[in-house]
Amino acid sequence: MRPFSSVPLISPLAALTCALSLILVLSACNTPLNQQDPSQGVSAEVLAESDLALPNLAPTIKTVTRRPALPPPQARTNWSQAAGGARHLTGHAPYSNAPSLAWTFAISGPMRRGRITTSGPLIMGDRAYALSPDLIVYALDLTSGKLVWQQALVDHDGRDGLFGGGLAADNRRLYVSTGAGHLHGLDRISGEIDWTSDLPSPARAGPTLASGVLYVSDLTGQLSAYSLEGAHLWTHESQGASLSTLSPSAPAVSENGIYYVQPNGLVSALLPDGQEGWQFDSASQGPAGDASNIITAARALPVVDHNTLLVSRWANRTLALSTNLGELMWEFPMGATSTPAVTNQFIFMVTKDGALRALERQTGAQI
Repeated sequence: MRPFSSVPLISPLAALTCALSLILVLSACNTPLNQQDPSQGVSAEVLAESDLALPNLAPTIKTVTRRPALPPPQARTNWSQAAGGARHLTGHAPYSNAPSLAWTFAISGPMRRGRITTSGPLIMGDRAYALSPDLIVYALDLTSGKLVWQQALVDHDGRDGLFGGGLAADNRRLYVSTGAGHLHGLDRISGEIDWTSDLPSPARAGPTLASGVLYVSDLTGQLSAYSLEGAHLWTHESQGASLSTLSPSAPAVSENGIYYVQPNGLVSALLPDGQEGWQFDSASQGPAGDASNIITAARALPVVDHNTLLVSRWANRTLALSTNLGELMWEFPMGATSTPAVTNQFIFMVTKDGALRALERQTGAQI
């Protein structure tokens, strides 16, 4: 295990304006489907949480008496990728006391077996962008919800059962990874396809965009880097079998490294050239007999906050690791069902039991 060099990679990206009155309706089928060869598109048996043989043990939670507080809200103009930026720091956006529905737009046609929406919408400038399970990209007017353009990313053999992938954007282009195993660069204004590159395997999540590089994870657990013109730069090989296809896996990127949770529970910190700086095995250090160590369904994206990497595995634990050496700083015995929100002093997350919890950022103690 060796420390990272401080190699500049990015500045945090601009993110979402408080468009919480906006609702994009993402419709898709959640019917389980038969398992296929990963090279032929992504499909899997979808397990309900009730199917997981989790031990019924009450966790021991360290608590402190303290009143949580939020920093002043900050308006955002863009939401350019998952969780709003490469670090996955969502921040505290202003919110209306009386939100109302502005518009809706259905992005998928008739329900089809195996087509599952896994990608959230983006906002750049005066447009919202969404990817449908049918591999159609939509650009919508942010104010009216009217269609500006749509672009079909047709798979070569037209097969069904695809899911995975997502969107990232900059001022020039929209970048789309798909469960068909492709990465596309689209003109953001016109929707024309500028380039298409093949991925090593179908994508599991949308790209992370940082300092002119796209980072894309795939079904086999590999992480690949591409230029903004679609040139392949490097691929970091997975060190174990992929056991979860539905968990999000977009890496978090800061000026100190690229942080990636592999589908087998390994947390890797990579240098700009794709070489590994350190690795932490979150699966082997979990409670014995925990089904999350088998399925490793990490529903939360990793979050980089200063020198801390937060990794949350939905069934059992949230971990805080040092970004420099990968050392365990603290752990909380419950996982988040979605990406935690982090402020200067606190971490807010929703756990599997439906509770909203606030933790001290430095210690992991529950407020």
